[in-house]
Amino acid sequence: MSTQSTVIIEKYCFQPLETSMFILHVLKKCGESTEQVEEDTANKFIENDDLFHSWILSILEKDFRGGVIKASINYHGKNYSTLFFKEPEIDSNYLIIPIPYMARLMKIIVLQNLDSGEVTVKETISQDSTNILEFSNDSIYVFFNPIKIHNSLSNFIIVTDTGVERISVNNLIKLPLEKKKSVSKKKKKRKSRKRKTKKKKKKQ
Repeated sequence: MSTQSTVIIEKYCFQPLETSMFILHVLKKCGESTEQVEEDTANKFIENDDLFHSWILSILEKDFRGGVIKASINYHGKNYSTLFFKEPEIDSNYLIIPIPYMARLMKIIVLQNLDSGEVTVKETISQDSTNILEFSNDSIYVFFNPIKIHNSLSNFIIVTDTGVERISVNNLIKLPLEKKKSVSKKKKKRKSRKRKTKKKKKKQ
């Protein structure tokens, strides 16, 4: 009789959090399930993340519209885990916060100016407590979160249970508009090169 391994699948869904300054889609745990797989299969999942992610999606594809899946395997007494991110269906006005790890959200501190190395969390809290949004009592998480910025917001600090991230609005990820912009820039460069070569021929 073959031995089986247990896979624990935790599902975190995006939920909108709306303030006067932004709409942020935070992650909240929305489900947990367990699956039994053969040890051979468990070993393949540990060695190949893509295979593991495909298997997870085949189970959850029908009811999972975007968020993070955390899957853990108990294999020979040791735990292995992986994170899988599925982008939610959002309109083009949303940007993505560049936080490439999953952490519990504790605070968001809104700033008007963000000079790296000059602003600390302590200083900001003492200056203006009205710009602090407290989430330490909520079990919500950050990980490539979509955000829609209103005009009043320029920069902010995200405090998590693992550290502090200083975020500039200019550094938010644009998807998929960034690709279109880069293509148009390349075309402009090619045109300018052709003009320069023509001028050189006339001088000769």
